[in-house]
Amino acid sequence: MAIPRLSIAFFIILASITSFGVFGDNTNHVYSPCADASVQMSDGFTFGIAFASKTAFSFNNSKLSPCDRRLSLPSANSQVAVFRPKVDEISLLTINTSNFFPDSYGGYMVAFAGRRYAARSEPAFVGNSTFAVTSFTLFMNLKKGGCKTHSGKEMDVRLAQADQISSA
Repeated sequence: MAIPRLSIAFFIILASITSFGVFGDNTNHVYSPCADASVQMSDGFTFGIAFASKTAFSFNNSKLSPCDRRLSLPSANSQVAVFRPKVDEISLLTINTSNFFPDSYGGYMVAFAGRRYAARSEPAFVGNSTFAVTSFTLFMNLKKGGCKTHSGKEMDVRLAQADQISSA
């Protein structure tokens, strides 16, 4: 029995924005999800969703960002979708699955942003030949300061409900 292919919707709730400066025009001109950027209110920010097998997001039992070259995702069976919502807005983001089948790329996805101060989600099951998840909610809470790297230095931005964000 074929499973219906609905658009996979990513509902991004951006809340609790603090200490990012004054309202104004977009000052963030970084458009790559693999580049670090400073953001303030009214800025757009770029993040990616990578689709691959669950094991493709790890190297030597270490969970890495899809931007990390040690994963060699470009040569693996993977796909990336890139989004640029505004920091202080709620966004509904979709991936049209009428011509994209996540299960053919391993059935898992991670959300990610940054390189040196990389943040990424845990791999989430998207689908296989029997089951398909048709929507996901990604909640990102951006706050200045608060996270500490292993060396004790304070980082500029943290994502709430994420694993420890560490420097590369």
